Order: sequence, then structure tokens, then C-alpha cells
Amino acid sequence: MSFVKFGYEWGWEGAEQGFKRAIELNPNYPMAHQWIAVMLAALGRFEESFAHANRAQELDPLSLPISTLVGWLHHLARDYDAAVAHYKSTIELDAGFALAHRRLGQTYEQKQMYAEALDAFQKAEELAGEDVELLSARGHLYGVLGEREKAEAALEKLNATSKRKYVPAYLVARAYAGMGETDLVFEWLEKAYVERYGY
Repeated sequence: MSFVKFGYEWGWEGAEQGFKRAIELNPNYPMAHQWIAVMLAALGRFEESFAHANRAQELDPLSLPISTLVGWLHHLARDYDAAVAHYKSTIELDAGFALAHRRLGQTYEQKQMYAEALDAFQKAEELAGEDVELLSARGHLYGVLGEREKAEAALEKLNATSKRKYVPAYLVARAYAGMGETDLVFEWLEKAYVERYGY
């Protein structure tokens, strides 16, 4: 219920109360710590966010999603070196976990390590196929690199995929952001707002 309040209704106060109630009912429930960590990061409350994320990891040290999340929180806090180190430790746990590779690629992009970012995206695709999140991330990176044809190809794939299944408007906006297409970014972000997409 709290995750719906946070991710869809954007009711931060109610979501926080609900997550805290879940933790009160079961302090050893890792997912409650995991999701309140995400919400607190979205609110810029990183110290609290990391406390909950670290607790989630203590409770479930072999959870690949939680381990990857800790890396992503470092990314959101712009501590890219710590994010990379965390993704690598996740990959050491299980080199077949595609999400850690994709997130690693996104963080490498922020560090302007573009070849490494492309390699990480390629590894993610080899492991799990080319999903819409990966298409969007690649489209953004190609746009940043000035490889407009490849960025547009990623957008075309997103569009084609949207004929078969849901493609969040936010992911299209992100790809356009890499290309510097500001008007289109805001057009698609408005659609994402209407969709109530969590990002």
C-alpha cells in the first residue's frame, strides 16, 4: 500500500508513515527497508536512505536487487565511484544479474567512461535481452555521444515496442534528453506525469 502511495499517488507523507508502520510490525523485513530507502532518496534524504538500504542488505546480504539498489542510491547521490564499486560487488555475487550491468553502464556514462558504459549495456543485453529500460539508456548514451542515428534507432525500437506493450513515456523522454531535444523531453515528461510514472 505504501509503495502505491509513493510510486503512483506521490503521497510522500502517507507512504513514509506506511513504510515505518511495516518496519514497526516487522523490523527484519528487508523489502520495507528497501522501499523506504528508495522513497527517502527521491526526497533527497540520503543519510536516512542509506541507513535503511544498508539495513535491508544486512537482513538479506545475498539479495541481488537490494545490493544493486545500494549502488543506485550512490548513483543518485552522485557518488559515482561508490556506485561502481557496489555494482561490481553485486556482479561478483552473480555475474548473470543483468540489472547490475545496466546500472553500471548508466553510472559509467555519468563518469564519462563511455566505452565502459557501452560494454556494460552490451553485457546486460546478452544476459536479459534488450528491454525498454536498456533501449532508453542506450538511446540517451548515443545522444550524449552525438551518434544521432543510433539514438534515433533506439527511439524507433521504443516506439515499435509500444505497439505491443506498455513503454513508459519517461523512458522516451530520457532518450530525447541525451540528444538535447529539450522540447521533446518536456512533451514526453508531461505524458509521464499523466501516466503517474514513478521515476
